[in-house]
Amino acid sequence: MTMIKEYQAFLEAFKLGRQIKSAAQAKQYQNAANLIGKLLIWLAVISQAFGYHIPVSDEDLLKVGSALGIIYTTGNYILTMITSEKVGYGNDNKL
Repeated sequence: MTMIKEYQAFLEAFKLGRQIKSAAQAKQYQNAANLIGKLLIWLAVISQAFGYHIPVSDEDLLKVGSALGIIYTTGNYILTMITSEKVGYGNDNKL
C-alpha cells in the first residue's frame, strides 16, 4: 500500500502551485544536465569542423541522437513540472 501513496505523492507534485521539497537541488541537477548536453553537442560540432570524423555511421548517430533527445526532453519536462510552483496541471482541486 505504501507504493500507492508514494505514487499519489509523485502525482501531487504535478499540480499547479505545488512542487517537490528539494526543488532547488533538482533545478541544479537539471541545469547541470542542460550544460553537459550543450557541451557534448558543442564538442561534436567543433570536432567535425576540425576534420575529426567519429567512426559511426550517420544512421546510427541519428538513432542514438533521437533516443537521447526523447529521454532528455521528457526528463526536462518532468523536472520543470515538479520543481516549479508556477507550472502545473489544473488548480489545487484538480489534477
